[in-house]
Amino acid sequence: IVRGVHPLLDEECLRVVSSSPQWTPGKQKGKNVAVQFTFPVIFQQK
Repeated sequence: IVRGVHPLLDEECLRVVSSSPQWTPGKQKGKNVAVQFTFPVIFQQK
């Protein structure tokens, strides 16, 4: 979490991302490599 909003929302964000389907690893020249990216999550109050 780059910039947290509130501890409860941060916790929910981690729960949702960790329960998502398994991701495909990044590859370079046919080998798995570490990849870093930003995954924006937007909460809306209803």
